[in-house]
Amino acid sequence: MAQGIDPRRISVEGFGQYRPFANNENPETRRANRRVEISLIRNY
Repeated sequence: MAQGIDPRRISVEGFGQYRPFANNENPETRRANRRVEISLIRNY
């Protein structure tokens, strides 16, 4: 938004335990699950 992106074009979703990247059995895999995924979708 600081770069001029309209905030109406940004959305945030939290998936937490429902879409883990790795299992949560140890600190390393829990660290892998703490992530941000960014998807860029071209608006035609």
